[in-house]
Amino acid sequence: MNGALVDVLVSTYNEERAIEACLDAILAQSAPVAVTVIDGGSSDGTVAVLRERARQDPRIAVIADGIHRTLPAALNLGLAMTGRPFVAKVDARTFLAPDFLERSLAVLSSGENIACAGGAPQQFGDTAFGAGLAKARTSRFGVGGSQYADHRTRADVDTIQCGVYRRSALDAVGAFDPELQYGEDEELNWRLRSVGLRLVRDASIRFRYQTRPTWEKAFAQYRNYGRARIAVAQRHPEFLRPYHFAPAAALVGAAALAVAAPFSTAAFLLLAAGAGTYTAGSAIAAVVAAGRDRSAIAATALAFTALHLGYAIGTIDGVLNTLRVRNTVPEPRHTVPTATSESDRPHIPNTTG
Repeated sequence: MNGALVDVLVSTYNEERAIEACLDAILAQSAPVAVTVIDGGSSDGTVAVLRERARQDPRIAVIADGIHRTLPAALNLGLAMTGRPFVAKVDARTFLAPDFLERSLAVLSSGENIACAGGAPQQFGDTAFGAGLAKARTSRFGVGGSQYADHRTRADVDTIQCGVYRRSALDAVGAFDPELQYGEDEELNWRLRSVGLRLVRDASIRFRYQTRPTWEKAFAQYRNYGRARIAVAQRHPEFLRPYHFAPAAALVGAAALAVAAPFSTAAFLLLAAGAGTYTAGSAIAAVVAAGRDRSAIAATALAFTALHLGYAIGTIDGVLNTLRVRNTVPEPRHTVPTATSESDRPHIPNTTG
């Protein structure tokens, strides 16, 4: 169909508000595209919108059978239904720049063993809190060493949001893990790197990402991220880094001090000092992140609490759930092919033309 090299896969679940703009951006690409949208059981008007768009444009295929699927299960279904040499994973809340695929294919053809190419999101919100959240998600105070706070022009990285993959690389390591509700791309990207393949992020590959509109939704998103981090670590223990536990450790420490504070002056003083330090650090980081947009300072500082508290609680919940599972059923083995020498790396043909 239309000479497209790339299958664009979009998974939807109750994305009636965003999906049309997402599709408009995909269909406006400078490179030919074929789009497959897999709905995960939406209860709003998403499916009706998708079917009408597919009726109008033959480049769009829709899989919507009412079955509730996790995001990775939906993506795997899309992989099974398509066959072009490159696969772009596009979230329904992302809006690609017109040259997104063209530039991604150029990066994929530029070096040996590049399995995935992508860019850093330009984040925005459609509410006052969402705008603050967009700024918080690019601050090192907000997200630590996350890709969102990495401002290098071009670099090999650990993971990529909304990446464009070589299908041959996915064939080499396997598809997305359907048991992961969140963190599916992070886990897949870890497997790609484990066999010696590269992920390259280039700042010229541009797309916009719409943040969650409320504190509650941002909190839930980052709680799920915390849970996902532990789920990925169950499969790949070497994935974990000490900083992954920093928010959870801080929350546990604060809770312990709060319990002891009525009985211990030292505990009370430590708790007060910690709260004061966090508040001051949050305020300073919010001023820096907001830049010239002084009206966003309060929302940015509030967004930090959603990110940190959500991630901390999700991490703790993930650890506790892992302990519960280990105490009740044998842990399944998750095997991953690993390159032991240069010759063991999967052969990745250059099919960009």
